[in-house]
Amino acid sequence: MSNNATEMTEASFEANLNSVLKAVFPWAGTDALTHQETFTIRLGHKDISVEGKSSLARGRFDILIKQGDTPLAILELKRPDIELQEDDVSQGLSYSRLLSPPAPLLIVSNGNETHLYETYTGKKIDDSNIQDEQRLTTLISNSAELAKKNKEYAIKALLGPNDQIWQKIFDDLSMEAFNELIGEMPELLKPLVQGFSIPRTITPQILDDLKSQARLMVIHGPPMSGKTNVLAELYQFLNSETNFIPLFIEADDYSEGILRIIANRLSSCIGFSFDKEQVRTWLRGFSNNESGPSVVLIIDEVSGTNFKEELTELTSTSYGGKLKFVIAINDGDPDSLLYRGEHRRKATPLSRRAKMFQIAPLDDVEIKSAAKALYDQRVLLEKGYHHTVAYRSPWLLRSLGADAVASLKNVPNTMLAGIPPILGLNFFDICGMHFASKPEMKLLYKKLANAIIEEHQEIDKYHSEILNMLHMYLVHENTIKKHFKYRELKELEKEGLLKKHLISDKVVYIPRLQEYLAFELSRSLGEQLYSQIDSSPDAVEQLSRLSGTIPFGDIIAANAILSCSNQKPILSNFFYELIKTIPKRNEVKEGFKGRILLPGDHKGNAMEHLPMEFVLPYAPEDPSYFYEDINAWLILSHLASMPIVGIAENGSHVRIDTSLLVAVGSCPFPLLRPQSTNQAHHTHNFPNGDTYLCGKDGLIEPITLSICKSMAREQSLGTKIIQKALEKESLALLMRISIALYKIIEMNDHATSTWAQKQLGNNVSPTLSKLLDHAIYNSSPLINSPFHED
Repeated sequence: MSNNATEMTEASFEANLNSVLKAVFPWAGTDALTHQETFTIRLGHKDISVEGKSSLARGRFDILIKQGDTPLAILELKRPDIELQEDDVSQGLSYSRLLSPPAPLLIVSNGNETHLYETYTGKKIDDSNIQDEQRLTTLISNSAELAKKNKEYAIKALLGPNDQIWQKIFDDLSMEAFNELIGEMPELLKPLVQGFSIPRTITPQILDDLKSQARLMVIHGPPMSGKTNVLAELYQFLNSETNFIPLFIEADDYSEGILRIIANRLSSCIGFSFDKEQVRTWLRGFSNNESGPSVVLIIDEVSGTNFKEELTELTSTSYGGKLKFVIAINDGDPDSLLYRGEHRRKATPLSRRAKMFQIAPLDDVEIKSAAKALYDQRVLLEKGYHHTVAYRSPWLLRSLGADAVASLKNVPNTMLAGIPPILGLNFFDICGMHFASKPEMKLLYKKLANAIIEEHQEIDKYHSEILNMLHMYLVHENTIKKHFKYRELKELEKEGLLKKHLISDKVVYIPRLQEYLAFELSRSLGEQLYSQIDSSPDAVEQLSRLSGTIPFGDIIAANAILSCSNQKPILSNFFYELIKTIPKRNEVKEGFKGRILLPGDHKGNAMEHLPMEFVLPYAPEDPSYFYEDINAWLILSHLASMPIVGIAENGSHVRIDTSLLVAVGSCPFPLLRPQSTNQAHHTHNFPNGDTYLCGKDGLIEPITLSICKSMAREQSLGTKIIQKALEKESLALLMRISIALYKIIEMNDHATSTWAQKQLGNNVSPTLSKLLDHAIYNSSPLINSPFHED
């Protein structure tokens, strides 16, 4: 219920204001004085706008009184039921002293009693009014002297109790930090993009916990997983709410701790020296102010050992519940931060206080949000994108989006740039440009590539990091030191291209611009292939095996072959070595033995290799299969998208890609790189064990995408492939051709679309319908095939 005695309304404010002004300045007419509800004070280098009405809900109004353009007084006007206190005087004097020019008077009043203070000395004036203008002139002259004295004291006094001032300062400090991290889409070294962000599902979860009693939230995940974007998103939410004062800090380059970082940044911002003890005192004051907003320190790139002591203190019961922390930390670091002892098993106070949030690859909701965010940039993720695990990595979507946005320059606003639903050889088109003007950086990344190749050739040595190595490029410290000089490592770190991290208690280096590293990996492997292809019979097998252990290994190996072919002709025998490594489908039966790779434990460890061997005591109720030796055909799936002319042993030129499309496209099960995802594919499963991807998911299989590209590029080649499929009565090949033709029909080119419609209606669909009927009602294959051999 409203109470007129305890509520300050606009009308009551005006009445009280006029009454106080008449009492203090009896010689001045009401028209001679003006008041401002918003005024600006100068804190060192910063201009801070003070909103007088911001404290109205708490029964106080801060007003600047002026005569013409000259400040006369700061008036702290309170509700009649609120007593005048010393804090009102301290804050009001700071306001008066930090105006430019300073106001000579401070007036503190609740309507019942009024006190006057001289700004210059801070002393109370015995009289309750200024009897004449002469005395006011003297006070104005004295206040001018204040412009040269006591500024630092006024600033530090004002910072103590005033949450409005802290809000303004923290906002400025946060924006300074964010401005260093924000760039345009093509600026890939900047983790944040102006006008582009992917909403994450953990952000509202953290926000809900901040509104409760939780005081320490820890976001952990692998590097480049989007932790900084989550913190930026969280900051925006908090900054829009009146009951929070957030401060964003990037702590990566600091080792002094939280208090020193804040003190240094305040000193730089305002222009006066602040120390850790002052910051500690202010934070403690805020933490215990039950009626004020919560201060939330949002800290990125926290190192467990550097911040452990201060976080333990600042989250203890010595501080109140109004001080909260959200920190981002890399996988592997949570143990050093939250646990102690030789094996990191003994809990610390922080482990009991912390609430953990794992940032995982984009889930189904998030990747749809990413597609929308890209669409807002006129970039279309084509149908089927959500089946590609690589697209669950925010850094990769950012890289592909940057290239797509760049392609729209000087293009009408009605046109979109498309990103294929799966990664193909076009992935490398975006990679070479980033270092065109930095040849020395290209050389260093080539060294990184060679170090990674060395480690992956002995990947079984790195059990505890094997899952990370399958999905992210990283190099262990002992390996990288064999390839780099100390100065070179520091140069990469200075450029922000290489960061040192702790994963499973081991020091590793993780490169930024991983898409460019993939490009350099393909070039290095191409050079190795060039030197081995004529002398080593195992060159093809080694390349195929390596492609299965590194991120994007299939397209890297395919691009390596193209890179090699640009330097020397490749004999047809080379492709024969790949094609003869036929993928195998095996049924899971009773007694099946296996080993599982699982993520780490609940404490937030990095992914670990757990030697969980198992034996199935009985066969699965429904037939289940596992696939072997698919790497070689995955490589061929990408190569087949391009016109390839090989050299036969007799020296003649042979068109190879047609044979590759037909052979690989006839595989009776999906040729997809193993993916760590719960996203299921829609498939058509037949009694004889054959499995085909459903066209409703789009072009999510590399060989189907290659068939589509080839037929769209050369209709004569497409007709030849279709004829081969009809002659062989290959259900697998016709299923893939059908999906490709439906995609071609959607294309803008009328002639190509018409050709696809005729081929589908007259040739493909009738035969496909007959073969499907046979496959559904018969358990035996239509033709003798190496895929069905025992």
